[in-house]
Amino acid sequence: MMPTPHPPVVAVTRSVAQPDPFGAAMQAAGVNIIRIPTTRTEPALDSQPLADALARLTTFDWILFTSGRTVDAWIALDTANHLASLPHLRIAAVGPTTAGRLAVLGIKAHVIGGGEGARAVAEQMVASTGSDMPGTRILWPRSDLADASLAKDLTSLGAEVDHPIAYRTLLHTPANIEEYQRLLLQSHVAATVFFAPSAAAGLARALGSTDLAALRGRTEIAAVGDTTAVALARLGAPAGTIGSSSVEQFAAALIRRLALNPRVMQ
Repeated sequence: MMPTPHPPVVAVTRSVAQPDPFGAAMQAAGVNIIRIPTTRTEPALDSQPLADALARLTTFDWILFTSGRTVDAWIALDTANHLASLPHLRIAAVGPTTAGRLAVLGIKAHVIGGGEGARAVAEQMVASTGSDMPGTRILWPRSDLADASLAKDLTSLGAEVDHPIAYRTLLHTPANIEEYQRLLLQSHVAATVFFAPSAAAGLARALGSTDLAALRGRTEIAAVGDTTAVALARLGAPAGTIGSSSVEQFAAALIRRLALNPRVMQ
């Protein structure tokens, strides 16, 4: 008698998101998910700069959100949801998922990136103004790990950029890391998914290593965004699947990729 095949397992290096289009797509495809959050977030050590920016919100022309976590940190402070009632303020979201998080709050994003990263959506912002940036005031609430050089690039175009830290990202060892290691060594992890560069660094540390070379050949490595893919390559784990559009499209691409491996999708 042939053994009954087990559903494929996909490891996701972050806690469940709300909403969770990636998890829903995996579940619909019959894929089991093991969550191994390798980072955690904490409030900014000093929340006053963000509070000051909120107090001056009417003076900004743009606000840029480069992650769903930034939206959450902002709304935790702006409990009155002023963004929904300032028609002059243009809003940019790094990708469809972040835009969706805003839409749930009644906030419409005027510019929505494809998920390639903060720099790409900033370029779309510039293009939407006809490159007329001098004097444009931009608010960019960000993680403490975000590349602040983006603010310098926008400033070089004449914009005035305020980029207060909205939250901190800390590396984290998940409680089930040993289970992941066991499944990985048994080649039972069909794919390991990374949504941010920090998640890659966090998994390396959780595995007690300075790189992710142990993943090569044992699991499909999947990255959301080019910056995440670059971080993985530097850690010795080049991504086979790279998503640069919506999370739903990324999930569909990963499922197609796994379907090419008869050992995985049976």
